[in-house]
Amino acid sequence: MMFAVGGASAQQGKLDRLEVVQSGLYTASVARRDSSPGTPTGKASIVDSPAFYSDETRVPAQLGIRFGFQYRLIGSPPGREARLRGVWHIPAPGITNPVSGNTYRQSTRDFTASIGDTQIHGYGFDQPWEIVEGEWVLEIWHNDRLLASRSFVVGKP
Repeated sequence: MMFAVGGASAQQGKLDRLEVVQSGLYTASVARRDSSPGTPTGKASIVDSPAFYSDETRVPAQLGIRFGFQYRLIGSPPGREARLRGVWHIPAPGITNPVSGNTYRQSTRDFTASIGDTQIHGYGFDQPWEIVEGEWVLEIWHNDRLLASRSFVVGKP
């Protein structure tokens, strides 16, 4: 699971919408891994320097692939934080973590981001057991409001 999240201030802002800047396949370096209990691996990778190299929605089912979208938070005032939830809908049969034995049909993470900042939310296949072929759907939510959604189809390269 990958995320790039910028700094956030302590006060809530008014988030109007998300503007998707780029979508598709990208490369990035991992800055750190945070605990994220709603994800199949139990970790979220916070990434630096994402670089999109394809706007394809077809994703090769292979290790090292990263896919998702980059977006800008639109609202006021700039710099104020907004609470968001990223949800990946994973195709059947889901991802089964071999250590915990748990199967995931969704991967979720709650986080804060600053209004005006550009963020990336994506998924990366770091372990062979994470690769599930089929349609993956990424959604970004603010409270009960869906702000953005994109579908990706994972299949044979």
